[in-house]
Amino acid sequence: MKIDKEQYIEEYIRLSGFLAKKPSDYTEKTTKKHNKAMKQLLLLEKELSGNLQLATEVYSILLNNEDLYIKQSAATECLDLRICVDQSIEVLEYIRQNGERMASMGADRILRIWRGELDPSKPF
Repeated sequence: MKIDKEQYIEEYIRLSGFLAKKPSDYTEKTTKKHNKAMKQLLLLEKELSGNLQLATEVYSILLNNEDLYIKQSAATECLDLRICVDQSIEVLEYIRQNGERMASMGADRILRIWRGELDPSKPF
């Protein structure tokens, strides 16, 4: 079944609501929901990567979402696909400087990898 831009956005936001965003979110119950949502998000992202025009439309909207983790996830995907690069870097810089600790660390790591300053296969 083919879905449209609005359905991708709604599903991306819905699934992101199940993700663990801070250490206290990692309980047995929430971890199962997190893992299930991650698998579904990865499938959604894979579908989007096959259509760069649709991906650009979807991610450009998600980059403006209020939730920093949705923005960070969208920015990461954009850099991977090499779309909306300037906007993604701005979003990650903002999160790096103003986000709560976990989001800030994640944004910093993504930016360092993007700039070639960090090997993504190595731990922090």
